[in-house]
Amino acid sequence: MGQTPLASVPSTPFTPDFSALVNSVLEDWKVAGIAVAVVDGDSNFFRRYGFTKLPDVPVEPETVFYCASTTKAFTAAASSLLVDDERHPQVQWNTPINQLIPEDFVLEDDYWTQHIMIQDALTHRTGLPGHFLAYYGKNSTPKDLVRVLRSLKLTREPRTRLQYCNLMYVVICHVIESDPLGKSSTLFHIEDVLKSGKPIATGYAWDPDEKAHVAASWNPISGDGAGGIFSNVLDYAKWIRSMIERNGPLSQAGYYAKLPTHSDILYSYGWVASFYQGERILWNSGGLDGFDSQVAYLPDRKWGIVLLSNTSLNGAYAIGKLQYHLIDELLKVPSSKRVDWDAFPQLPLSLPLLAYVGTYSHPSYLSVEVSLKARALYIDGSDRIWPLVIELEHVSGEGFLVRYRTKTSWPWAVTKIEFHIGADGTVDRMGGLFEESMAPELAWFERVKM
Repeated sequence: MGQTPLASVPSTPFTPDFSALVNSVLEDWKVAGIAVAVVDGDSNFFRRYGFTKLPDVPVEPETVFYCASTTKAFTAAASSLLVDDERHPQVQWNTPINQLIPEDFVLEDDYWTQHIMIQDALTHRTGLPGHFLAYYGKNSTPKDLVRVLRSLKLTREPRTRLQYCNLMYVVICHVIESDPLGKSSTLFHIEDVLKSGKPIATGYAWDPDEKAHVAASWNPISGDGAGGIFSNVLDYAKWIRSMIERNGPLSQAGYYAKLPTHSDILYSYGWVASFYQGERILWNSGGLDGFDSQVAYLPDRKWGIVLLSNTSLNGAYAIGKLQYHLIDELLKVPSSKRVDWDAFPQLPLSLPLLAYVGTYSHPSYLSVEVSLKARALYIDGSDRIWPLVIELEHVSGEGFLVRYRTKTSWPWAVTKIEFHIGADGTVDRMGGLFEESMAPELAWFERVKM
């Protein structure tokens, strides 16, 4: 009698070569710590690297990280549960939000106040841009933020363009006020995190001037459906498995709504749905105040990955590189077709940095002074109602990466500036993408003083 062959068990993805790569990335990009989970068929694999608290407290699989915008997928899942719940027939994907919270959900436009639906909010198609300055307040509640919407401008006709808007996920959270999975270590309020007794990662940012990690402050809004979850790789692995296997708590229709069906990239209920190397992939990421996170799964391969880091900005690069290394290994992508994460082709500046210094004027944004400090360009915006320091980092040609910050905070927004060189060989204007919804159009400042 023949024997039934045993099913092959996936081998660990955390090979010695991968561990060496992680250690190199941590050192090169000054990342304090990373926790990783891989779901492969019926198997789960976990590994931790670096420190949850410097200088010597190691990351553990149980360590709780701030997971930021990966929260949005949970908010969308909670919405799906309500849509499927016969006890809530008034809640459907096409239900106008104003019908559910009429006193709170009011937009500047009366028509769209009555017609923006749940699915519009969950797919970032409401016409409302980020309006980040309206988002954070130390004592804000989701209801407080929802009531701010009535004084904010819509910048696009609704349902015509994707505009990433955290506020709309706060709206949905205010509608549902629930967590679908009830996971033991996943917490939604910072007060619960601090009282839980769970090991909690300290968030860091790397200060290149001081050449040291600096602890970042947490500023999340309790109950924030856009970015309020704190969790660990153990619980996120359960979450990814539920998405891969589609075995609850969502209905099959709820799972199917998130899957890409063509080659376009789209934002689908808390997930970016696209294709990579011919494979369907769903992913989301999050980052703020000392933390970066990345979650992805390939549904046809029954494979998924979670990476949580406690270092902002640099951590996003590190976990992105590690994620796609493991995906490329899974798909056996030839080296020639892999992204070289360390290759940044750079064209030199046409002129010395001093040649870009000067006063630049715009009819609405008024004048800004571009100065040179410590061999880098910067703009001092301390004369504004909301005082800013705008730091410029050369990328390529006449283009610069721009980071906004206050004098007492770490950079919280990133955009771009480029300079234009006139026929006489001198810089004559500066263009900046200061409002994302204007892209690709830049706001141009004429140089009025050298």
